[in-house]
Amino acid sequence: MQHPMENNDRCSTQNRCYIDFEPYCKWRRNEKIKRDNSRDGKIKQDLGDILEIHLHGFKRKQLKASVHGKTLKLTGETELDENTWRRFSKEVDISKDYQTDKIKAKFSRGVLSLTMPKKVPLLRQALEQLGQEGFLWKMEMSMKKLVTIALAVFLGMAVAYLVSSFSSRQRV
Repeated sequence: MQHPMENNDRCSTQNRCYIDFEPYCKWRRNEKIKRDNSRDGKIKQDLGDILEIHLHGFKRKQLKASVHGKTLKLTGETELDENTWRRFSKEVDISKDYQTDKIKAKFSRGVLSLTMPKKVPLLRQALEQLGQEGFLWKMEMSMKKLVTIALAVFLGMAVAYLVSSFSSRQRV
């Protein structure tokens, strides 16, 4: 009986028969991904996506990965018996939202996990450049908090201006 994901049997002239299959894949979106910050040695977290590709029966050395433009190509083959091999080929589009230089792969217990951190928004980059000890970073403020603070500063300046205007009129 053929595995439900297996879709094609091909035998070559070398008496090697291939069973092509489509591996089960599971996306985990917007996961917290830990990364080591080499500057201060602290662990930070980014948001990103993780693609799990189930490849039970394969060994790490039987898998190959290559990048062609914005496409990651994964292939692998494993021997089932003397003349029969099982193989797959999977292509994954790499979104422009990912930090392509930080994509990592881990193969454990028959599951290949591709970790793809998303690019950091500009506001967060600016806060990180201030450093973890910086005032804004410690507050870990959201955009709503930032707008509230800006409004409070503006209102404080307006009140100070009105008070100084009023007191200068009183003296005349």
